[in-house]
Amino acid sequence: MRAALASRALPPDLNGDPNAVGPAILKLADAENPPLRLFLGTVPTLMVPGVYQARLAEWDAWKDVSLAATQVQHG
Repeated sequence: MRAALASRALPPDLNGDPNAVGPAILKLADAENPPLRLFLGTVPTLMVPGVYQARLAEWDAWKDVSLAATQVQHG
């Protein structure tokens, strides 16, 4: 089990510096229009956009079904 987890460990340069989190949070707190969510670090910043693009594509593929569920029958 440890070997499996170790093989999935991030390269040291992607782990980031924990000391950099504080200034990032303070910049967020001081922002005039802070985002609802903020990714900290290399891995989520690079990985999450692809995940969301896949979700958007899936939602678009099912758009007709979604819209059909909101149609009101008059009669």
